[in-house]
Amino acid sequence: MNHLTKILVIFVITICIVSCRPSVQKVDLIIKDISIVDVEKLEVRDGQSVMINQGVIVSIGADSEGYEADQEVNGEGKYLIPGLWDMHTLYRCERV
Repeated sequence: MNHLTKILVIFVITICIVSCRPSVQKVDLIIKDISIVDVEKLEVRDGQSVMINQGVIVSIGADSEGYEADQEVNGEGKYLIPGLWDMHTLYRCERV
């Protein structure tokens, strides 16, 4: 193998390593090991991670792999019911 071929092989391997590296998404907050109450499926999913960015839930899953946050909260022994407060609205009617 000549010198130029060795350099080309090293270059291709380097590009493959860099492009195959998993990307990390930055979020504001990760809540780990929390129990999620899924009211649509009528089940509780224990040991979940919730990733939140700018006040919006961007992902819910069994782990937080692929996400990084400045703040992490341990949710062990706690429950989360996404959308609970947005599912209904109360109106008050006043006489004019």
